[in-house]
Amino acid sequence: MNQKAIAQLAALLFTALLLSSSALAAPPDDQFQVAARHYSRGRFQLAVDEFQRFRTEYPDHPKANESYFYLAEAQIQIKEYAAARKHYQAFVDLLPQHQHRAHAEFRIAESSYLLRDFQTAELELTNFLSQHPDHSLGQFVLPYLGEIALLQGNPTAALQHFQKSLEQFPDGALEVKTQYGLGQAFEQTESLELALDTYRGLVTKGDNPFVDDASLRLGIIHFDQADYSRAIEYLTSFEDDLSESPLRGHAAYWQGKSHLAQKQWKAAEKSLLEAKGLNLSGDLQSAVRFELGRLSVRFENIEAARVEFEALLDPSMVHEWADDSLQSWIEMELDQENYEAVFNLAKRFDARFTASPLQLHVNQSAGRAHLKTEQFSAAVARFERALQNATLPEDKATSHYYLGLALFGLEQHQEAATQFDEIDRTKINTELQTALAFAIASVRFELQQYATAIDPLLEYLSESPLGSEAATCRAQLAIAYAHLGEYETLKESLKTFEEFCLEHPVYLPTIAYLAEQAYANENFELARTLFSELSRDNNPPEYVKKGLSGFAWSQMKSEKLQESDEAFAALMARHPESDLAANAAFALGQMRADQSLYSEASTAFEFILEHHAESDFAPHAVFQIALLEEQLGDKAAAITRLQELIQRYSEFEELDTALYRLGWLYEDLGNSPEAKLSFHRLAEEFPASRLWADASYRSARYAFAENDVRRAETLANRIVQQDGGNSLIAHALYLKGQIAANEQRWQDVIQYMSGVAHHSEENALTEPAQFWVGEAAYRSGDYTRAEESLAPLLTHTQNKDENWLAVVPLRLAQIHALREEWADAERLATGIATRFPNFRQQYEADYVLGRCLVNKAELVDARTTFESVVRSSVGGRTETAAMAQWMIGETYFLQKNYDAAIQSYHRVESLFDFPRWQAGALLQAGKCYELLNRTKEAVRVYEDLLEEFSETEFSDEASERLKIVRQNPN
Repeated sequence: MNQKAIAQLAALLFTALLLSSSALAAPPDDQFQVAARHYSRGRFQLAVDEFQRFRTEYPDHPKANESYFYLAEAQIQIKEYAAARKHYQAFVDLLPQHQHRAHAEFRIAESSYLLRDFQTAELELTNFLSQHPDHSLGQFVLPYLGEIALLQGNPTAALQHFQKSLEQFPDGALEVKTQYGLGQAFEQTESLELALDTYRGLVTKGDNPFVDDASLRLGIIHFDQADYSRAIEYLTSFEDDLSESPLRGHAAYWQGKSHLAQKQWKAAEKSLLEAKGLNLSGDLQSAVRFELGRLSVRFENIEAARVEFEALLDPSMVHEWADDSLQSWIEMELDQENYEAVFNLAKRFDARFTASPLQLHVNQSAGRAHLKTEQFSAAVARFERALQNATLPEDKATSHYYLGLALFGLEQHQEAATQFDEIDRTKINTELQTALAFAIASVRFELQQYATAIDPLLEYLSESPLGSEAATCRAQLAIAYAHLGEYETLKESLKTFEEFCLEHPVYLPTIAYLAEQAYANENFELARTLFSELSRDNNPPEYVKKGLSGFAWSQMKSEKLQESDEAFAALMARHPESDLAANAAFALGQMRADQSLYSEASTAFEFILEHHAESDFAPHAVFQIALLEEQLGDKAAAITRLQELIQRYSEFEELDTALYRLGWLYEDLGNSPEAKLSFHRLAEEFPASRLWADASYRSARYAFAENDVRRAETLANRIVQQDGGNSLIAHALYLKGQIAANEQRWQDVIQYMSGVAHHSEENALTEPAQFWVGEAAYRSGDYTRAEESLAPLLTHTQNKDENWLAVVPLRLAQIHALREEWADAERLATGIATRFPNFRQQYEADYVLGRCLVNKAELVDARTTFESVVRSSVGGRTETAAMAQWMIGETYFLQKNYDAAIQSYHRVESLFDFPRWQAGALLQAGKCYELLNRTKEAVRVYEDLLEEFSETEFSDEASERLKIVRQNPN
């Protein structure tokens, strides 16, 4: 039942209510009348408020129970269905014989329905029919039951309810709605002709609220039956007679879909743009934009497609087209060769649509983009995921093929071969079979399985003799024959190779490879022939040089020394800039360096810099010259050379070693800032270097010294996580412990410093680490562990006088003092000043001694000791000094010298910024004022304490004492 029907049904009741109440005049009746009038005026919330007020103020009024019903009627109008149901039920329970009982029972069931509690609603509506089989409200109950049945997926039961409703109430208030429900039930039971007849009947009736619904359903059913022209016939009615219908957008969408099915692209676009402009909500608007996006792709309007697809990915929109749109977008960008966009969109898909069935296609598309950009590892990951999603044989075959290509790109040739072997060739088309033949041949070729590579190479050439990979296949055939030693077949293959591929880019590289293979296999005759082919004047210079060099070496191996010398001379004279000449010079330099002929070696390397400053040999030459200069003792020259190397050759593979050597040279010359920069760069840029850990540690030490603790800790963490050797890990852990100590992260200090002992047996680290474990335990309040760690150090370090060792007896003395073991505390604290005369924390030891003296009731001496703490140039403003000043007050308090105590306590408040002790001092001062019967002063200090230090532990006692003093003034 719609809201309009609810209101109409209630209006009749309230008309009678107003008439029956019009003669009432007492205040309760007036209140009732006000509530009823609000309802009749459509002021439903005010009606609810007034009926509730009536029930609150007049709970014993004769109409109090009846008012439940009218209150519920008002609540149902403002959609407070749960509250309405509750009040209808109260009405039925209290007035079971009331004339509106049946109406209330119906409303209870109706409220359950409106609350979408269909199971309860169905039971209550069925009970209503059972108890009131001839009640006029059946015209509402039966359609309700039909709707519930539809919602519960039981169209057969829905048919029964709708048909019964039409039989019993042919002119009922919901007759048209029932007809539409009947059509839905027929549709869901696949009685499509009956559904079409029912919907056509509604359309023929014309003026009813379901003409547009029925017309839309007619269009959709005909669409589903592939009767697109008939579908369009019904859907176009929304352009004329039904142009004001809220379903016009839905109709435009299905009209667009019908045009799409007929490949009427422009007509489809027009209908879909109309649907989009009508602001459809939910999945339908998303479906419209999806189809428009695909049409934009078809019309090659790429930017428009991107706009539509992006709109569909708005996270605030929940619909079924989001994954489809993103997958279509990915396909479009792949076709546009916009690979970065493919990657970014695929990441978005992964993050958002983990369970989408389109994962297969997205992974394949992203994988193909990774292949195109030679990102083979990423491609492998994508195609492995595609295989996990693939169920159809053709999808599996395609995924295996592309995964094999990606593995091939990673040079994981055996794994690639395994993927190709998994492919069922009967499930792929001829084009893919040809491509697969080449892929299999390439894998076997790389695995040096030359004998088995030949057949797939020949298969490819048979199917595609002029294909894109034909030249490569011919080259690989020649190489395979060479490796198999089939030289006669090779000669024939080379003739064909030259015939088809002489001008192809693969020709000269293949000849060069075959020449080198022949040379390596000591087939110098073939090598000379092939190198001669390379050395032709019309060839590119790099092949001419290679040909001359190879020819020279081949002649030498054939012991034709004169010819060899001439070839080498020609190479050196004609191509002094050749890498081959550079190679010779570098080898010569290394040989002379090994012979300790440093100057001669340097000359050879300088030749490379003169003639091949941009070659791969140049940075090696610079590095070797720097090492030679260092060997000769010229560290400044070595530094200059290494700086040149680092600045000019940033891709030098031994740049880490160069930076490391440079750092040490700077340290040797006392230039710490430059040394730091060298080690820092090595640590940041070369995480895989064998020198990384050592450089990182040195960089961390520099950072720690400069108070850059975050960098120091980051580097130390990396060292610990890397297997860098026990001693280095110990140093890194110790550094982490120092950083944690600086930041007072005491549990971390314990963890790191405890780890030092597991990685080092060096006393230089183990004793300080053991000390820090004890210190951290002390700072954490774990005095037992602190004592266990610190006590052995008293013995181990008794002959040492480093100042930090003074903290050991100090902490042990403080621990004994905390335990009130005063004799041990005094013994340990007394010796500190003598053994460590420059100890900066002596004031802490003095504080312990003062406490020991208080325990012995030597209060004057205790005061003197505490005063030394307060006067300390190092500790005079520390918390220890505040505690000492407080203890001075305590000594006076114990001697009942309250005036002196007050002065001492107020000094704590005035001189120190430690709230705990300031509050404690004010509390003690207040007690002294009380003992001196100076209650006004006591009140003042207690008030000051509560105002300024209310968060301290002393505030509760101060509050209690303040109450007492105020109750008992002087």
